Amino acid sequence: MKSAIEKYRKQAAYSKGIRKVSALASLAQALAVVDLREAEETGLKAVSLARKLLGRLEPDDRRSAQYQIILARALFAHAGCLRASLRYAEIKAPLLEALQLWERHEAWDEMIPALILQVEILREQQDTAGALERNQFALAICDQLALRKYYSDLYANEAATRVKRDESELADTAVERALANLRYSPEEQRPSILAQISNVLNSIGKTEEALQSVGQAIEVARRMDNKYLLLRLLFNYSAYTYMLDPRRDYASPLTEAIELARVIGNRAHEAFSHEMYGVRTMRSGEYDRAIRELSQAHDIYREIGSRPDKMRIPAWLGLVYMELGAEELGKAYLKEAVDLLTDKPIRDGSTAVYRIVLDYAPEHLDVEQVIQHLTTSIADTEANNFDALATQEMVLGSALEVRGLFEDARHQYRSALHKLRNFHHPCLKANATLALGRIESRMGKPAEGRSLLLEALRLSESCHEWQTTGRIYSELAAVAEQLGDFKAALRYRTILHAKERAIVLRQANTSVEQLMASESAGQMQLRYEEKLARHAALRQEAETVRKEAAIDALRDEEDAKLLRRIVNQLEEFVLQPGE
Repeated sequence: MKSAIEKYRKQAAYSKGIRKVSALASLAQALAVVDLREAEETGLKAVSLARKLLGRLEPDDRRSAQYQIILARALFAHAGCLRASLRYAEIKAPLLEALQLWERHEAWDEMIPALILQVEILREQQDTAGALERNQFALAICDQLALRKYYSDLYANEAATRVKRDESELADTAVERALANLRYSPEEQRPSILAQISNVLNSIGKTEEALQSVGQAIEVARRMDNKYLLLRLLFNYSAYTYMLDPRRDYASPLTEAIELARVIGNRAHEAFSHEMYGVRTMRSGEYDRAIRELSQAHDIYREIGSRPDKMRIPAWLGLVYMELGAEELGKAYLKEAVDLLTDKPIRDGSTAVYRIVLDYAPEHLDVEQVIQHLTTSIADTEANNFDALATQEMVLGSALEVRGLFEDARHQYRSALHKLRNFHHPCLKANATLALGRIESRMGKPAEGRSLLLEALRLSESCHEWQTTGRIYSELAAVAEQLGDFKAALRYRTILHAKERAIVLRQANTSVEQLMASESAGQMQLRYEEKLARHAALRQEAETVRKEAAIDALRDEEDAKLLRRIVNQLEEFVLQPGE
């Protein structure tokens, strides 16, 4: 890679005209692997110079087509730099202009990589129908021109789009085709293709295979010294490791990603790595580490001015502090998150914020406005974008539940579960099932509620999210008490408080704090044991009363029989003919 960069630097330095533009575009693409800031500056220089050269030509100049194709190359190089820095909103204009220029002059071979990027962007924007259409257009070009080197990338993109449309079988078929054609792809493209395939495999429930796929991609990315791609792969490797077993080392890939982002000066990636580390430690109950990592992410997002991410971080921090019992500080962070919401689109980082605030501090929200906003967003979301719709319906259900509209909330939770039925989203399913079980028990159906909560517990244990699991145990205990099963309630409370005590003790700084936490948990368990004992005494007393009542009933029955015999004898005596 270094030799290629030097080669393009020399070409750019000693060339003029469109050759200089072409060299600058190639240099920008090469630099995107090692220095994103310089790559972006180089790409902008290429675009500016291409426009300047094109502007000097007469309308009928024969060189116009060649100059426009070179401008398209420069625009695509600039778009690639924007994608590497996660600036998706800015990609559309240069990418669309490049595609139009290539299509106008039928430069199909050069156009395919830009079409692949367009498919990714459309999918990010939830336009799955548009993504499939453009993907099929690119495949048709490749079939016509026998461009086998792009097949694997295009089939991997099709698989990713099919997953979003809840078409798991078609996604699996596309993955097989992508893997079968992988050998035709250039080596530098294989890590990103394997990363795409690993995402699909995880989405259809094949997380172990996904981990192996991303591991292979990391090996190739290290060999190529592609730092930006390596960053993305490390995120995925950490995520899949955590999903399979949080006791595995999911932290090392994230700490490596943080150091790598610092080396290349990518603050957005650095902040995102801190955020992912903080969220995973939060879900494991390691609140002290979560606070440190999320606070670092918060500082960086403030520095770079990333609004959707800025609103998400204070929401996570608010959740952590609320879980630790620091309600004043927790609500202050949640208020900060709400202040950043404004009127941003629902998928722009706000879904998580709404869920957390509705759970912990709904008084900070105008709930009626949230319901209207979510209803509009759901109506505007593509009908077959099932995971996005399910997530929004769950948040809408929470808002309706806060308003006391339990029947409407139940409808939303059921609809969300129905949309998730074919997806491998155990955490989303666990939260939706928990919410539905809670609603059923509140609406006077504790037995149905308990059944749903037990299913939620099974799902939650497979996704390793303590906040959800803790809530399920709490709801199970409440439902057990509602059903009069205090022994089961005690069992669920004991599990819950043992875990909470372990979490608090892990965060305790002094022996006094440890002693207080231990005593608090012990007193809670004693209260439930006393409650169980009182229940047993009441049951014994009720049994005694029942037995006494049964004896009294027998005596009454004997007296009734005696009276009937006396009456019968009197009737016989009275009715007997006189002598």
